[in-house]
Amino acid sequence: MKRSPFHKPKPVLIFNGAYVLVGITRSIRSASEISGGNPQAISFACTGRAISAGNFYYRRSEERRV
Repeated sequence: MKRSPFHKPKPVLIFNGAYVLVGITRSIRSASEISGGNPQAISFACTGRAISAGNFYYRRSEERRV
């Protein structure tokens, strides 16, 4: 099996200010396109280096979609 230089995308959960789930996206890139946020800031929010990005909270889902 050949290894790809790219990582497989992990789903990203998007929560509003009231901690209500408002969306599930395929990747950080699609989350940034939907919310209009900076992909690096969203990545930091997903990994815990930041609390939130913009007006949303982001977390990665451990489940992988196909």
